[in-house]
Amino acid sequence: VIEEKNSALMTESDAANSISESMLDMEIRSVMVAPVITPDGFVKGMVQVDTDKNSEFKPTDLEILKVVALQVGATMQMADLHKKALEQSKLKSDLENASDILNLFLPQSLPKIPGFDFFVEYKPREDVGGDFYDFIRLDENRMAICVCDVVGKGLPAALIMARLSSELKH
Repeated sequence: VIEEKNSALMTESDAANSISESMLDMEIRSVMVAPVITPDGFVKGMVQVDTDKNSEFKPTDLEILKVVALQVGATMQMADLHKKALEQSKLKSDLENASDILNLFLPQSLPKIPGFDFFVEYKPREDVGGDFYDFIRLDENRMAICVCDVVGKGLPAALIMARLSSELKH
């Protein structure tokens, strides 16, 4: 059923003529099985229904089971897509939070030095950036201006930037 993506209906008479003696031992009169296939063609499993010795499935019952199995497949695919959307939403939220935290490593104000005007524009290409700048007072008459371009992109570069910022301030 799974390998060939085909449904199957087996009755008591089929079992007597095949290797399905377990059907007879369990007093199952009829079994129908349908593959659970997602709309994009992946087999996720199968649905099996059996009857006791008082009834037997007909081909029309199998057609209904096929439709049910297709609905189960579609529901499973939608659940997978929903799970992925939730994971992406969480990742986006985490990246936004990381960006906010990393921005705290950057100067919150520009130095005020007579005769100098400072201007900064910081626009990372990714959600979180690895570039860094800072103004560090060395003493009353000297200031270091640090401009760093961390090689790489995204979160790994941002983590290096956070470490570098911490090291420079100590």
